[in-house]
Amino acid sequence: MAETGKKNGIHMNHHSLINEMKTDGLILAGGKNSRMGGQFKGNLIMPESSNGRSQGKQEMQVGHLDANHAADETILTHLLKEFSVCSNTWISCGSSSLPVIESILHHPGAEDTPRPETQRSIPADNLRPNTQRSIPADHLLPDLYPGCGPMAGIHAGLLASRSEWMAVCACDMPFLTWEFYRHLIDRLSQPGTPPWDGIVPTLHGRKNPLAGIYHRRTIPAWETCLQSGDYKIALALSRLHIRYIELEDCPELAHMLENINTPEDYQRVKRDGSF
Repeated sequence: MAETGKKNGIHMNHHSLINEMKTDGLILAGGKNSRMGGQFKGNLIMPESSNGRSQGKQEMQVGHLDANHAADETILTHLLKEFSVCSNTWISCGSSSLPVIESILHHPGAEDTPRPETQRSIPADNLRPNTQRSIPADHLLPDLYPGCGPMAGIHAGLLASRSEWMAVCACDMPFLTWEFYRHLIDRLSQPGTPPWDGIVPTLHGRKNPLAGIYHRRTIPAWETCLQSGDYKIALALSRLHIRYIELEDCPELAHMLENINTPEDYQRVKRDGSF
């Protein structure tokens, strides 16, 4: 019998049929960040209230993670740390974010180089908090269908994935931890369930596909939508066998779905710890 237990009130199956170490991870970082004034959201310093530190400055901050100054951790470095359990971690890049992310990974001194998306970049050596793993250059994924939104990023990620399953997240979700995906994996692999193509969390009935897990066999569905010029993720999901999990009764997980779109969102999260 599979060993089961609870952690923070979340049911866990420690012998899930889907081994999380054989799940790839994809961070979607290809957006235009237009509502953030063109500033790359992944390079925003983590809201202090989301990592347990006391309240500090309220202005929007863009900075780098210094190994000796955890207060400077960014959303991107936080997500990379959480996804370090994955077999491979990929970053989907658009034309606006690619220069910044390339500097993050390959040019340790580039944080002083002015760029349109951000004022500073993250030193490459500091992308690996609590892990010795780095992100190879070929794990930066340009969209094969540029300008087609997050669907193109998911498609590129699944094509590159070296695992059957891929956990997806957006680069503007500061509260997200791998515990969220453990919960999804547990629900996806419950005995007696049909062979799902993926799992998507919902909150108050609203689907959150940018925090889901998808199988590589879904590639044709994404590609068909991209080729037809219909970039609505809901359309692709309607053609797949997706399990939807409502999180209304799991406030600790529902909180992880919150994302930052505007400077006002960022100010509010830093002040209140939530929206």
